[in-house]
Amino acid sequence: MTDRIKSTDPQSLNPGREARAVLVIRLAERGPFILALGAVEALRRVHPHARIDCLTRPAYREFAQACPYFDDVIAGGVPGDGKARKALAGDLAARRYDIIYDFETSETTARLYKRMRRQRGRVAPWSGTAPDCALPHDMANRERQPTIERLSDQLRQAGALPALAGAPSSAPALPDLGWVAPVLGDPPRLRPAYFSLATSFMLYAPVQSEADRALRWPAERHVEIARRIAAAGVQPVVIGGHAESPVGHEIARAVPSAKNLIGRTDLFQVSALARQALFVLGSALEPVHMAALSGTPTVLVLSQSQNDPDRDRPQGALSIVIHGETLRKISTDDIWQAIIALDILPAPRPRA
Repeated sequence: MTDRIKSTDPQSLNPGREARAVLVIRLAERGPFILALGAVEALRRVHPHARIDCLTRPAYREFAQACPYFDDVIAGGVPGDGKARKALAGDLAARRYDIIYDFETSETTARLYKRMRRQRGRVAPWSGTAPDCALPHDMANRERQPTIERLSDQLRQAGALPALAGAPSSAPALPDLGWVAPVLGDPPRLRPAYFSLATSFMLYAPVQSEADRALRWPAERHVEIARRIAAAGVQPVVIGGHAESPVGHEIARAVPSAKNLIGRTDLFQVSALARQALFVLGSALEPVHMAALSGTPTVLVLSQSQNDPDRDRPQGALSIVIHGETLRKISTDDIWQAIIALDILPAPRPRA
């Protein structure tokens, strides 16, 4: 038995308003978690009576649980171990979903689909790229489409967007992060004062991979760009994870006004700080996209060996992308000129 029902009309397979249980898969291994939220908000209108669950990784559990679009969060990811993946497939089957939207569309989720089909013989209509799924997203250029446009197109091919009265079928579903502060009760930890930040600050979100030289920028360049930003009257605030700790330490040691917040911020705080920053600079996709969606100017620095500049370009009116074959090919002057081009630095103070 197969779940690929022969039909030329996706809307005949999409349960629409009749759906009672919907699964969204977004592991965020191939792009920022937040970029799927606009599409999920649209699904809330397509399936107004449904329970919408999210399958994601542990790193996104808390953020997804607070998000107003999900009713339940399954945050164990998709296990690589066959036995654990079999258990997950059984759990998902027991939830009796009416439709599944795979917004990850990776080999990992394709294996999950295969496992679910093998165990149950038939799976709820699956929107994605898994072989033989009922609602395939098979656009030839999908891998080069910007994520938000790709997800919007996936909804259209799944018969979802036409269900939205008056909504253009090609309109990208832009995520709105305005819910973050209200949902949490606007606590002090979301404010710059919580970290004793200056009135004028920027977020610096580098990526410093220990395994991939293409994603390593020399330490002295990190320090130099932070020095230039500080000299312009803006406080550099460094954010990131464990791999970026040496960068944060070097910048804080060499630039007295800099603030090292490596390992001290969660996604809620990054979202709030990005909204209030003068601008955001870096190679880390999640914070840069968060900033762009909030209207904050951004400079995204990409290695072409790891990222597609067209696909990963932020959706923002003031967003500049700099890319090179590797990060080492990008100079501090390249980045500084991009910051200047944003035209947001404070005017120099007149000399006394």
